[in-house]
Amino acid sequence: MKVEFIIPTYKSYSNLITMIGSIMSQTSPDWILTIISDGDDDFINHDQIKLIRQINDPRIDYRRIAGPNNDWGHTARNYGLDKAKGDWIVMSASDNYYVPTFVEHIIHEAQNPDVSLIYCDFIHNLAYGGYRVIQSQIKAGHIDIGNVAYKRELIGDARLDKKEYTADFWFAHWYNNLHNNVGGKIARKIDKVLYVHN
Repeated sequence: MKVEFIIPTYKSYSNLITMIGSIMSQTSPDWILTIISDGDDDFINHDQIKLIRQINDPRIDYRRIAGPNNDWGHTARNYGLDKAKGDWIVMSASDNYYVPTFVEHIIHEAQNPDVSLIYCDFIHNLAYGGYRVIQSQIKAGHIDIGNVAYKRELIGDARLDKKEYTADFWFAHWYNNLHNNVGGKIARKIDKVLYVHN
């Protein structure tokens, strides 16, 4: 079982290094990391990207799409969903990061075949005015695209159709409604802070 992280990025190299480090520091090795540049011409040749690529971990895939699309990374995320190989999908952004036990917790909860969505509590920076712990719920203001893992087989051909900032909430809400209507599939909340949204 593999957890795949789909991470769009655009000229955010130092943040991307922190994100990659948080994935590589996971206590479970069962992850895939797909980094998608949203049309950044410097993505391949920038010194920090060259340094990152020297990691040469076969679990990390670097891709670039035409752009920039200026849609909060949702076109890049949709591209990542089209190419996804993991059993569980986590979509985030390059300036966020994960606690080292995130994948371990997701895989533990995913052992139940009826679970199709797993989410955790997280720390959110309040528009750069400080941080607070968010007790996650699948409702506006209490969920983020990065603190949810989705079972890939249930995502199917669903994509982030809304391209505004709040599309992550609407995708989680749509998915919650979907799994509630497919044979008793359930959401599972992990009552731990395992993700930091910047």
